[in-house]
Amino acid sequence: MRQAIIILLIIVFSFSTIGMYIAAGGGPTPQQQQADVRSQQSSRNSDLPSYLQTGEPNIRGTVDATDQSKVEVTVGDNFFNPTVLRVSQGVTVTWRNQGKSGHSIKSDRGSPRSGLDSGTLQSGETYSYTFEEPGVYNYYSQSNSTAMRAVIEVKR
Repeated sequence: MRQAIIILLIIVFSFSTIGMYIAAGGGPTPQQQQADVRSQQSSRNSDLPSYLQTGEPNIRGTVDATDQSKVEVTVGDNFFNPTVLRVSQGVTVTWRNQGKSGHSIKSDRGSPRSGLDSGTLQSGETYSYTFEEPGVYNYYSQSNSTAMRAVIEVKR
């Protein structure tokens, strides 16, 4: 009988401990969750050019558009959105300048792939390019070559 009471007390104690943990919002703290998200973002971005790994405010995100035949990139004052774009071979990408000033889309010197050269796009104007060759295309705006940089990865 004594052994049954001890087992019953252990079971009751275990369930009450679990109940208190759940009631107190058990699990990782908000700070731990934010650290986990930052770590996941960092590992996802490790394959990007170093200037896109900085976490600067003009980095507007990564979009996987490999299932689309046409994609649009927003050109704003001091940013491209998305900053990192993945597309399939043969996809046409259109850049639309929604900024107040003129901007361009120009391949980086030394980029593994080149061919992008829009000239200056005034507000509201567009430039389209069809990516026939797989690879990585680094580009920038000549009007702000230090802040406005982005990359397109073309998959087979």
